[in-house]
Amino acid sequence: MLTRAGVGAAVVATGMFGAGRLLGTFELFLLGTGVAAIIGVSAVATLSTRVRLDAERTLVPVRVHRGAPARVELTVINTSSRRSPVLRLRDAVSGTRGATVLSAPLAPGEAARVAYQLPTDRRGLRTVGPLRADLGDPFELTRRRRTVLGTTALLVYPPVDELAPPEHRRGHDPQARSLRPRSLGRNGEDFSSLRPYVVGDDPRRVHWP
Repeated sequence: MLTRAGVGAAVVATGMFGAGRLLGTFELFLLGTGVAAIIGVSAVATLSTRVRLDAERTLVPVRVHRGAPARVELTVINTSSRRSPVLRLRDAVSGTRGATVLSAPLAPGEAARVAYQLPTDRRGLRTVGPLRADLGDPFELTRRRRTVLGTTALLVYPPVDELAPPEHRRGHDPQARSLRPRSLGRNGEDFSSLRPYVVGDDPRRVHWP
């Protein structure tokens, strides 16, 4: 298909043909023919490009809390027997415009590695992909798009808030100033230490055995 530049060139060629016919100027016809020929050659070059690509996508990490950094690492390998043209890789990301990266021409068997950051400002499931590669001509007048890789899911958890630790125990406990965790439960045997019974203690906290 035609790119924006290709559409502009086609409009210019059509305008030259119309102006040449209206004004009877042969040079405008000639210029319009030249622009149309360039578009045709570009289309043939794009359609004749045969490149096989393999790709791998890695999420780092796969699960993340909201606001934490996350990135995508892409590896694209040219598995064909000829050199690839300049590749425009576009990876769709749900809720955004996606990520677009350019890769230099790859020799047969050569791999290109690129990475980009993922937005994690919203909790939930974010879909990454599919990955598409745009093959075009040197003038960027025409483009042929093909799907290289499927989709991958990134799970964004709610944010984690830092909580201050509980204060040290105070009172008649001889170990009140010791650095040990405070028991928050009222039932069970979750004692951090044993001490003699003091009047006023909850009977449910007594270690009867």
